[in-house]
Amino acid sequence: MPVEPPNLLPRLLLAGSLLCLAAGGAVLLLARGVLPPLSLGQPNPADAAIYEYPRDSARNCDPAVFIASRGPATEVLTVRSGPGPDYRTRNALTHGDTFLVFEYRGDWAGIAYGHNREVCGALEKREVRATHRGWVHVSGISFLPGLPD
Repeated sequence: MPVEPPNLLPRLLLAGSLLCLAAGGAVLLLARGVLPPLSLGQPNPADAAIYEYPRDSARNCDPAVFIASRGPATEVLTVRSGPGPDYRTRNALTHGDTFLVFEYRGDWAGIAYGHNREVCGALEKREVRATHRGWVHVSGISFLPGLPD
């Protein structure tokens, strides 16, 4: 009695569906800025240092929060390794996450997040060395007024 070959069509359809689902998820993460854009041989710029300035400087070590403009579950604030979209993605903050703003370069702010208050209080310019630090676009910053230093 001849042996019939196995029907591979259901397995191929399942594998194809899973591949499409994974590709669609990656496209969504790219669009939201969570994943860095694919580069064609172009290296990302080197990480940019963030500096803390003496306390009398304007907008230095100010507490802030990310408020999602389209609702808490719909967007993230991408934390990058430098002030611009060409820098690699380090992390993403979600609605309600708090952070400290140290300096500005154009439309980007150097921040420390994850309860790094120990980095505040420089008497002279110094580099912020907090474990969780990076750069965010200023459109995602809402300052928290009236908090004690």
